[in-house]
Amino acid sequence: MAWLPTMGLALLRATPPQDSPRLRTLLANGTAVLVERFAGAKVLSVQLFAGARGVYETPETHGHRHLLEHLILRGKRGDLDRRLERLGVFFTGRTHRDALQLEFIGRPSQLDSILTAVQELLEPPSFDEATIAREVAVMREEFALVPDHQRLSRTAWQAAYGVGGLDPFGTEESIGAATPNGLRALHTKMFQPGNLVLVVAGDVEIQATTAKVR
Repeated sequence: MAWLPTMGLALLRATPPQDSPRLRTLLANGTAVLVERFAGAKVLSVQLFAGARGVYETPETHGHRHLLEHLILRGKRGDLDRRLERLGVFFTGRTHRDALQLEFIGRPSQLDSILTAVQELLEPPSFDEATIAREVAVMREEFALVPDHQRLSRTAWQAAYGVGGLDPFGTEESIGAATPNGLRALHTKMFQPGNLVLVVAGDVEIQATTAKVR
């Protein structure tokens, strides 16, 4: 009967891995929602993606999506990051070539608080020139810290693809030309429902979480 352990191992290897339960929902307004349950997970991840469809980089708006990312991270009252940090929720943003990504990391019990923050980000922002100027000054420090290999990569993309290769990071000159009206219009275009994908992953109940997002 020495072959039984070997057979058992073979059967285990032949058993396909079980995927975590997930539900993808396309809302009537065009927003895509993906909820995935990881039983026993201590961390909850909520990510909002706003596609760049219709708002691609141009020489005039180069980096404006990046500036918008910085501004909306502050929320409507300018303190969203601090409010979330007091709750123990980590909040960050990234501007990619094809989307703006906003991510919240917290505990499963903080889902309602995080979704409230997401709702705040979706509301039309109100930026004034002074707020924009302060954020542009902060971003100038970010420009100074860009490593040489990233500068080389961005130059290569633009040399290969022209305007189509413009990096969303922008330049000091282009972001300095951004206006409150222009940024509000950009937010409206980027955050229209058909451009949005919301992903929730953690130890959450799939149907109930999808209903909350809806």
